[in-house]
Amino acid sequence: MAKECWARCLGDCDDKITKEHYVSKNFFGTKTVMVQGLPQCMDKPVEMPLEGLSRAMLCERHNNRLGEDVDEIASGMLNMLAESLSLAQDREEFRRRHYFPIRRTFDGLLLERWFVKTLINLCFKGSAGIGPGGDRTGWPTDHLVRVAFGETRLEGVGGLYVVAEAGENVMIEERLRFVRLHDTHNEDNIAAAHFLFCGMRFLLDLRSTDAEEAWFGPPAMRHLNRIVWTNTNRRGKQVPSVVVNWKW
Repeated sequence: MAKECWARCLGDCDDKITKEHYVSKNFFGTKTVMVQGLPQCMDKPVEMPLEGLSRAMLCERHNNRLGEDVDEIASGMLNMLAESLSLAQDREEFRRRHYFPIRRTFDGLLLERWFVKTLINLCFKGSAGIGPGGDRTGWPTDHLVRVAFGETRLEGVGGLYVVAEAGENVMIEERLRFVRLHDTHNEDNIAAAHFLFCGMRFLLDLRSTDAEEAWFGPPAMRHLNRIVWTNTNRRGKQVPSVVVNWKW
């Protein structure tokens, strides 16, 4: 068994440890990215090659399983949002009396698993336990590992939230920003994280049904049902143009 694999609690590791990218490399359309916050670039942004943004933290079997399941969802999210926004902008230039909404479906549960995996990757071997109730610094709880691999789900208040305010403008971009939040009852453990992803704000809450309070900040919606882009028609009325339904 690969002792340095963060998914070793699943009990089916092979012997070969492999490098895993902190963030799925197919999310980025370039060979280099600006990075800040890793040990080698804590104080200021540094341009780094994508291939260098990885570390040995998963055995080959578990690395392959996650790659097959969730790695494509990040680039899929970016492409879906960019396509939807582009279509809405094109329609704005050629106003009609009526539009038939273009409908898309997106796998929200798969995206939630991707955020869990990415959180673990970014915090593995760090200074805090990953997940409420964790008893080992720098390692995820068994429950979070099983969530990342689709064997169970985040329940209660736990899950992926979209954070937004009325009238907020979203700029679709290849960018990820991550801020971890600590358990109010145990500062040694990570209980949630804020993400700026594809220009949208997300909150990943790792807590369960026994959480006593919500995180402070702008309104957040757990397991968003849909995103709707609207256009102004010739009569000056806002009408749906692109509707993205989320599957959970």
